[in-house]
Amino acid sequence: MMSEPSPNRQRYNMEQLTAMCVGIISECPCIMVVITFLTYSQADSLLPLFFLQANKKRGFNHLCQCVIFVVMFRKTWPVLLLLFVSLASYAQDSFGDNIQILLSPGDSLRRLGLVNGAIKLYRQRYQEDAGDIVNAYNYSCAFAVSKQIDSAFKYLRPAIEKDSTLQALVDPDLIHLYNDERWNEIQNEIIEKFQLKSGKLKKVELAKKLLEIKALDQAYLEEIDQAQEKMGRDCAVVDALWDLKDRINKKNLKEVEEIITSNTWPKISDVGTEGAEAVFLVIQHADINAQKKYLPVIKKLCEDNEAPCENYALMYDRVEVAENNRQLYGTQVKWSTNANKYVLYPIVDEKNVDERRLHLGLMPIAQYLITFGIQYKPQ
Repeated sequence: MMSEPSPNRQRYNMEQLTAMCVGIISECPCIMVVITFLTYSQADSLLPLFFLQANKKRGFNHLCQCVIFVVMFRKTWPVLLLLFVSLASYAQDSFGDNIQILLSPGDSLRRLGLVNGAIKLYRQRYQEDAGDIVNAYNYSCAFAVSKQIDSAFKYLRPAIEKDSTLQALVDPDLIHLYNDERWNEIQNEIIEKFQLKSGKLKKVELAKKLLEIKALDQAYLEEIDQAQEKMGRDCAVVDALWDLKDRINKKNLKEVEEIITSNTWPKISDVGTEGAEAVFLVIQHADINAQKKYLPVIKKLCEDNEAPCENYALMYDRVEVAENNRQLYGTQVKWSTNANKYVLYPIVDEKNVDERRLHLGLMPIAQYLITFGIQYKPQ
């Protein structure tokens, strides 16, 4: 069961912005793509050239994953958001879910699991332009994934020198650096820059712990995707990777429940958005008993603006589906082996689902399901 795609890196919630843009540009997506590229060409070049190609073996969610990935690291989200929505609108009309988008050569090899090959291409790009901080960051990540720890730290420092976000602290690629004393220095430097810019973390040490938990929660999802694409979903390697994820999830749940017991549920106002999101993700990936236990807490946090109401919708639907009930907000999908695509779980009172979603500030269900390559047709 899956409530959202498994992006290689952190997922950003752009539902409201996307909903605002779709109505404006859905009638002229091709023109918007051209405008987007022309606009971006005037900025500093951080974004590799995009290539689109039809590929029936890859779902439309790959497009969404790649664009979200680029948004996080290129920090040009307004332009790329327009590109994303334009392509989404065009894809629904013309290609359906048969679209694939490729990034830089190094990034493309990373997506295929060819880390050593990616390192060679990142090195080549670094020799051409050491000032390309995006390449330097991905270069560092590739070294970290391959457990070349010294090289990972070497290229990570210049890559994050001017970055005041917490991205590196929630990146699952970097989890192998956690046991090195240099990671504490990196953590402190990043937190200090973040605090100077926003000053949002009241409980810094707790936030640092939660950021690590979030990275661990997202760890190995990329490797699972790669294994499934190469060997299918029903193979021993994929099963073993999911067993590893299950052990990580159980360890995370134990730590999060200890935190909740001693500190109450961490709030955005105390540990920031990333830290608070970590707690939700861990509960979301826990067993049904934990989900039911904390569902009322998540609802209250939503009402108090201490958590996105999307979290409540996701958790509520997940619990309902797990108990063989119809979902309320239409957030839950599953992979159909027979159809070779994602399908939507049944919804109660489906004709009013968008009204319920709007009440929580969520985008219309048809737009939400584009992420999974589902062309929504109300029942």
